[in-house]
Amino acid sequence: MNRRQFLSFTAAACGAALAGCGFRLRGADLQFPFRTIFIAGANTAMVQHLKRLLARHVQVIDQAAQADVVLTVTQDQEERNASALSASAKVREVELLQRFDFHVVDANGSTLIESFPLRMQRFVSYNENEATAKDEEFAILLQNMRNDAAQQILRKLAATQPTTQ
Repeated sequence: MNRRQFLSFTAAACGAALAGCGFRLRGADLQFPFRTIFIAGANTAMVQHLKRLLARHVQVIDQAAQADVVLTVTQDQEERNASALSASAKVREVELLQRFDFHVVDANGSTLIESFPLRMQRFVSYNENEATAKDEEFAILLQNMRNDAAQQILRKLAATQPTTQ
C-alpha cells in the first residue's frame, strides 16, 4: 500500500468513525417551520451575519408583507468597557459586550418569540504597549461573539412552533 492509498484509507476510516458516533456539523440539520423571513431593524454587522446564516436554510426577503415570519431587531449593541485598572490608573482588563434583542411574529401578526435578549460577554487582558494587537484581538473576539449569538438565534428560530389557526 503506497502513501496516497494509506492516507485515503485513514481519512475514510476517520469519517466513518465520526459518522458512526453521531457527529454532525453544528447547524447542518436545522429545520425551520417557515420558508421566508424578513429581518427588520438596522443593517449592522450582526444583522448581516445573521442574514448570511439564515440564507443557507430559508429565503431572506426584502419585504415584510411577503414573509412567513418577521424578525424585528430591537437592540444590537457592541461595547468595550475598562473593567480593571492598575494602581496607576492604567487599563489592565477590558470587558467586551454584545447585546442583541429581537422578537418574531408570523404573517398574521401572532407572536412566535417574545422579546428575547441575548448577552455575550468576554473579559480580555489589556496592555497599552500592545494596543494595535489588542484592537485586532478585540475585533476577532467581537466577530466570534456575533457568530455565537447568531447560532443561538438560528437554534431558537428552528425550535419555534408555528401558530395554528
